[in-house]
Amino acid sequence: MMTPPRSSRALIYSAAAFVISASPSFAQEAGVFNEQVRQALLRNPEIILEVFALLEDQQKTDAAVSDQQIIDQFKVELFGEDADSSNSILVEFADYQCGYCRQSVPVVASIMADNPDVSLRLIELPILGEKSREYAAKMLAIKALHGEETYLELHSLFLGGRGGELQNFDGVIAERGLSPQRVYEVALTEPIQQTIAANLALAKGMGISGTPGFVTRSNIIRGFVQKSVLLQALSGS
Repeated sequence: MMTPPRSSRALIYSAAAFVISASPSFAQEAGVFNEQVRQALLRNPEIILEVFALLEDQQKTDAAVSDQQIIDQFKVELFGEDADSSNSILVEFADYQCGYCRQSVPVVASIMADNPDVSLRLIELPILGEKSREYAAKMLAIKALHGEETYLELHSLFLGGRGGELQNFDGVIAERGLSPQRVYEVALTEPIQQTIAANLALAKGMGISGTPGFVTRSNIIRGFVQKSVLLQALSGS
C-alpha cells in the first residue's frame, strides 16, 4: 500500500479530526466532503491509527500539564516547609485498611533505603469507613504525642506487618510504652479531626479518589505502581 505524501497526509489528519469532532447536523451538510474523507481513510487505513496515536500523546501531555498545575496549587499542603525547595519528596496518601497500600510498603521502603536523599511524607487518607478513620486519628495522635520517628515505625508495622497488628492496635502500642487511653483522647481532639478533614479535601482537590496515591514534585500517581514508576516520577520524568 502506497503512503500518501506528507502534505496529503496532513490534509487527511485535519479532515479526520474534522469528521470526529463535527456535530451531526453539520456533518450532514458536509456529506460530500465527509465521503471524500471516508474514501481517503479506506484507501489508507493506517492513517486513522496514527491519528488516534497523536490524540493519545496529546492527552498524555495535557494530563501531565494539568497534574503539574495541581501540584503547584497544593504545594504547601503537600510539601509543607519544603514547598519552595528542590528537595526530593515522595508524598503517599494511605489508608490502613487498603490492601494495595499494604503492597506498597516494601516498594516505598526499598526506595527510601536506596535513595537517602528522598524524604517520605505520609498523608492519612481514611476512605474505607469509620474504622479507617479511627486508625488514622490514632496514628496522627501518636505523631503529635511521640514524634515522627515513632509514627513512621508504627505506620510500617501496622500497614506492612503480618496482618494481625492492626486488629490489636492498642496492645501493640502498649507494648511499646504508649498509653492507648491517651492516644484515644488526643485522637478525638479537634486539631486531629481537622487534619483528617483537610486531608480528605486535599485528595479530592487533586483528583485522588483511592489509595494509595503518590505525589512528587512533578507527578501524581493514582493507584499502586511498581518501584520503577515511582523512581521515574521522583526523577521528574
